[in-house]
Amino acid sequence: MLKTILKWVLIAVIIGAIYYYVTKVTNASKLKVSVDKITFPISLSSITDLAGGSLIITVNVNIGNYSTVPYTINQISIDAFTEKGTPVATQLSPLAVPVTISPNANNIIPIQYKIGYNNIIALLQDSGILSAPSITDLITNFALTQSIGAKINLKGFVVAESVKVNVDLTQAI
Repeated sequence: MLKTILKWVLIAVIIGAIYYYVTKVTNASKLKVSVDKITFPISLSSITDLAGGSLIITVNVNIGNYSTVPYTINQISIDAFTEKGTPVATQLSPLAVPVTISPNANNIIPIQYKIGYNNIIALLQDSGILSAPSITDLITNFALTQSIGAKINLKGFVVAESVKVNVDLTQAI
């Protein structure tokens, strides 16, 4: 009799766990990843940094939870590429602490990238902005427009409670 009860309890626990996991996987399609904004540190020192070889930019990634259950984001790995697929930057650091997103809510997570001068040139060339780039052209364009004037592709993934959501976004910078 005790064995029968234990079997039914075990079956109920297994069914409950399967239901929970299937619900999470199904609702993961309701997680939407987008770019809120990309910011450049606009200052004389940032232009000097650019002339010296690199620039740190911040990409605010917006993760929307359009489901009825909360999700905890455990990992974000998104790299930056040119329009033609040339790698230009990786995240400076992984997600420090998990982020919980309530049902039917958004959360913005800032991700920093360090983009080298040569990679900025690759972005501009792949976008058709510069054909024969010089540091003067790049700094002038950056100072006047407060943007690079190219498109960047962000590819990678977000892991929310063991469910992987792929990210493939194109954003003007």
